Amino acid sequence: MIQQEFQVFTEKEKHTINHSVLTSRTEWLNAKIDPYTSDKPWRFYDRTILEKEVDDHPMFVLRLVQRNDDKKGTVVSPYWETFEPIFHRVREKMGLPFSHILRSSINMTWHQLPLHGVPHKDHYSIDHYNMILHLTPISQGGTFIFDENKTILTESSPSVWSATAFEGLWHAQGFCAPGETRAICVITWE
Repeated sequence: MIQQEFQVFTEKEKHTINHSVLTSRTEWLNAKIDPYTSDKPWRFYDRTILEKEVDDHPMFVLRLVQRNDDKKGTVVSPYWETFEPIFHRVREKMGLPFSHILRSSINMTWHQLPLHGVPHKDHYSIDHYNMILHLTPISQGGTFIFDENKTILTESSPSVWSATAFEGLWHAQGFCAPGETRAICVITWE
């Protein structure tokens, strides 16, 4: 169902992420940008999905590979050069196939209620894989995996510098404890 590997980052990769990516100098964007209503580089939105009848949560995003209608994604950040070799190294260790990247981003969330976000699939029209790389130390907030009825099956470990991978299952991010920030790198691929 899911595969997990721990301590998958080298010391150099950890240093780069902590001192170049997860800093106050990084331009974080809200997960939903509306380029038609503002010329500002980012805006705060309190929703990350479009369905108004579903409770949702805010988050900030640093896009690495922009999705392209479920086709091969487009690299949009120089930080992808940091994460791509980590992804391939872990994917190969897990024995997972690869054709091309669909999307990748660093998602940042914080403590919120309830326990987890909205169950979803990252791509509904194609079979795909997900990998989640945990970038910050948190005491709770793994990824919840659900069955087709959206019943929780399991939760991954939120261990910093770990990787979780699964075939495009229903999933939701867990929320971290008060005073913590959950930063993860999400990568989807065919």
